[in-house]
Amino acid sequence: MIDGIVAWLGQQMQTGLFASGAALGLAGAAAATVHRLLPWALQLIRAATTTSVIVDSRSDVFEPLLLWLHHHPYSTRCRRLTATLRSAGDHGDGDGKKELVFTPAPGSHLLRYRGCPIWLERRRLQKGDGESLLRGSTPSETLHLTALGRDRGLLRRLIEEAVARYGQPDPETTAIYGLGEYLEWERLARIRRRPLESVILPEGVVEGLLADASRFLAGATWYVERGIPWRRGYLLYGPPGTGKTSLVKALAGALDLDVAVINLASPKLDDAVLCRLFAEAPAHSVLLMEDVDSAFCQREHDDANGRVTFSGLLNAIDGVMSQEGHLLFMTTNHLDRLDPALIRPGRVDVRVETGAVNREMAKRMFLAFFPGEVALVDIFADALGANQVTMAYLQGHLLRHRDSAPDAARTALSLK
Repeated sequence: MIDGIVAWLGQQMQTGLFASGAALGLAGAAAATVHRLLPWALQLIRAATTTSVIVDSRSDVFEPLLLWLHHHPYSTRCRRLTATLRSAGDHGDGDGKKELVFTPAPGSHLLRYRGCPIWLERRRLQKGDGESLLRGSTPSETLHLTALGRDRGLLRRLIEEAVARYGQPDPETTAIYGLGEYLEWERLARIRRRPLESVILPEGVVEGLLADASRFLAGATWYVERGIPWRRGYLLYGPPGTGKTSLVKALAGALDLDVAVINLASPKLDDAVLCRLFAEAPAHSVLLMEDVDSAFCQREHDDANGRVTFSGLLNAIDGVMSQEGHLLFMTTNHLDRLDPALIRPGRVDVRVETGAVNREMAKRMFLAFFPGEVALVDIFADALGANQVTMAYLQGHLLRHRDSAPDAARTALSLK
């Protein structure tokens, strides 16, 4: 029987049909092998003949590189573009105006730099990948730059040129960070630094806060030697319009720090995101949580909506992942609504009340608007009398009469 099977196979081998089938099988196997090996071979060739640099959206180089691309001749003829509005102050002008910036859209682009071809690949993470961002802190966008040759000097010069031209922000501005679309820190704007002397509070309050914050920032070694977490918390409390947020911005400017704002009422925020925001807070920044009373009037609240829980907030402030070396400012309009656990020593080290305008504060505000009008200062203060007004309300009155110091002084009676 076996001899019969062998004889049959011999006959089939001699037929054209079998030969054609065998050839097709061999061709298919060869094609599959090439399909598997080709990407590996191309990657090997690319690694041996090119140099690449990847810059992601978390890098300080990312924004200058986008502005460099905006001014590159390629962007004037590119037909796939992304348009954004950016503050002119972001790259040194500091005039607060908005500039329309066009950059190559996500995808592949070929441009030239110093006569050499540069392959640009811009990749943007999809919104649906947000959950991975919570765990891995993945950047929202990346720029891949590839140049021919194994010398990385060309790409280095390109990036150094971009940083030199567009990476030096106006030193008189403060960057404001917030929660971005991809659940990570995003720079939202740059604002002009507010002079510390423009924030009018009772005598010595502003100066005391500045001295305390400066001492903390310079005392890292002191904290480490004593095994104390290098953290400092401040609570500013008082009615709306008494200068709490203005004080934080002015202090940040005086300390050469940026401001990272955490909005606890954001529907995108939950315990995991909040914890990661604290852990990855922008370097050289002040953390600001405004109106904490509106988010936490009590310890328990519905977790079904995915918002931050009270225990999640406490863990973010001083848990194992909390970052050290930052100033944390919390503001509230209602001190009595805050849980004692939130404002205990170690989480809140300094409390400052911002209340109604007193006589001395009113006189300083008047002279800030009308320098040299000393004769009218007492008239203005007397007109206010014991009237309980906020600094915001007083400022509005002085703005309405900015062209006439006598009118501003005498009509202060109308504030009663």
